[in-house]
Amino acid sequence: MTGEFKKMDLRKYSRAKVVFPESTQCPECGFFDTSQPIVQQLVEEAGRLLSDAKCRCPSQEEEKLAREEKRRKWANLPHNDSPRVFDTFTQREGTSEAVSTVWKFSQGHGARILVLVGATGTGKSHLLESAGRELLDRGIGVRYILCGDLVDEFRETYSESSEIEYHQLLESYRDCPVILLDDIGMERQTSYANEVITRLVENRLQYGGRILIATNLDYETMVSKYGHRLASRIWSTQVSDEFENVIITATDFRLEVKS
Repeated sequence: MTGEFKKMDLRKYSRAKVVFPESTQCPECGFFDTSQPIVQQLVEEAGRLLSDAKCRCPSQEEEKLAREEKRRKWANLPHNDSPRVFDTFTQREGTSEAVSTVWKFSQGHGARILVLVGATGTGKSHLLESAGRELLDRGIGVRYILCGDLVDEFRETYSESSEIEYHQLLESYRDCPVILLDDIGMERQTSYANEVITRLVENRLQYGGRILIATNLDYETMVSKYGHRLASRIWSTQVSDEFENVIITATDFRLEVKS
């Protein structure tokens, strides 16, 4: 195969009988290491462009950039044009505990399952996104998703046009170090939705991942919507290495702005 690559490539350099040293040829793509002076000299003598002979395999830097781009795409963080970060969060009465706890979470400290509870417009989504961006900058994989979108994402795997199967998607979430699940309780309530959310949370406990959850549901409402099984995994009356709940007592900032 190497000889075939060499013959094919050397036909491009037909002005002279050029023989490239075998040590400069890539065993993967058959092209050449153009950083080698001898390759540069022979290409120049053949009157060709150096890029014609350049190895087609991605460099370590290119591979690193590709991995980083894939990681950020999977993170699915919103507001890329105007990212929400901790520095842009406006603290108000009733938010300080949540800010400090989420910051600690983003640094790898505190409970593995952290739940922010608060009314609409109290900054829960901002804090989730802030944690996600902090984690990404620290080189840690994250996945932000609205609860309703999560359920739809798993439901879509049963479609004939789906590019990914259910177990593959589940493995992607299982392998993700940190999940940011926003707006539990806002999705359409079905037994399937309940199953997906419960399984995701249980996978965090079983496989050691971490999850930051935002909801506006109190314990009683969560029990009525999802049952005791899921509610008991999300709500905890005591802080531990596994669970922690933080209640944001601030009011809707939109209402404060209007007033």
